[in-house]
Amino acid sequence: MSALAISLFAAVKIVDLGYGLDLSPDVLIEEDDKQFWLSDQKPSQNNNLFDRLSRKDRGKLLGHIRFPGDREALFGRDALVLLAVAEHDLNNWSGPKILKDNLPPGADALLSSFQKDESAENARKASIAWAYSAALADWLAAKLPDAKVSDAAALFLSDVVFSGPIAMRPDDALSVIKTVAKESPGSKPLKSILSLYRKTCSLRFQSSLKDYYGLIEKTTGKSGRVRELYLKGVEAYASEDYRTALFYWKEVLKIDPNHQDAKRGAEKAEKMLGR
Repeated sequence: MSALAISLFAAVKIVDLGYGLDLSPDVLIEEDDKQFWLSDQKPSQNNNLFDRLSRKDRGKLLGHIRFPGDREALFGRDALVLLAVAEHDLNNWSGPKILKDNLPPGADALLSSFQKDESAENARKASIAWAYSAALADWLAAKLPDAKVSDAAALFLSDVVFSGPIAMRPDDALSVIKTVAKESPGSKPLKSILSLYRKTCSLRFQSSLKDYYGLIEKTTGKSGRVRELYLKGVEAYASEDYRTALFYWKEVLKIDPNHQDAKRGAEKAEKMLGR
């Protein structure tokens, strides 16, 4: 059972949305006729509240507590991926078309590869959450190539906004970053913050993807050299070692010339190498 385990015994609902003295978002919860703010409890106590909320209240909570840093403060770091996945599920989408070209190699095939096995499906969703975050970072960097912020704003972006998987829609994220850049200008390039975030998300995606395929092989009993080579390419690409990634994907194509994921990955690697 996950950290956000479902319980059928307690009635839980949102009473109010507010902010703490430090202006961080908070939520007033009612459970069995008792009211409390999430910030008054330990993250471990809040973990099992989320899934006991109604679908509408879960959406309200995620819309109010938008950034990973704020979510971590209230629910703990282990819940970040689960909350991002929940936000994707509540919005009934796995990544808008606008970000498709920015998805890291291996992610595109996951968008419609639904799994009956619960563990494999959770791993697939976690992979998509990290892939989407990496793609969003690339997209934002292209939209705001010359943006600079103050040191304080850079710290806020690094520690709060870009400290975990993000499920915000691209236009919403762009609006947030533009507001930060406008209200707190400085000399710190936004591009460097986004680059570090993209690399972190890409590595997390690679790790989640490896877990996903490991579970697939466990449930289907299938494994093989092609999958091993392909994942080595994904790992190299996540580490920005594009030459090595291209090598592994070309090896895959020697064995299976019709491997579409390897073809797309090789094209992206060649593009990054300026070929």
